[in-house]
Amino acid sequence: MKINWHSDTQLSSDELDKRIQFEFDFRQKMTRFLMRFPILDRCQDFECYVFDYFVESQKIELSKDTAEPFFSNLKSRWHLFETGEKSA
Repeated sequence: MKINWHSDTQLSSDELDKRIQFEFDFRQKMTRFLMRFPILDRCQDFECYVFDYFVESQKIELSKDTAEPFFSNLKSRWHLFETGEKSA
């Protein structure tokens, strides 16, 4: 899994630590999500999934750099991830 950071501001050490923790938490949550839905096409270690992290707003989105069919399969279930729903 790759996460591209997008930021226009210089972060203090404390702010950077918080943003790194946010990314770490996202990676854990996304990994659990991808493992829970076996109908999603997977690649080894989820390396085919790319995300964009908008640092100032602390928002992470599925990147268009994610190859097909991985992009479409995850995009169609993104609402489940965002809402924390347990079923597909």
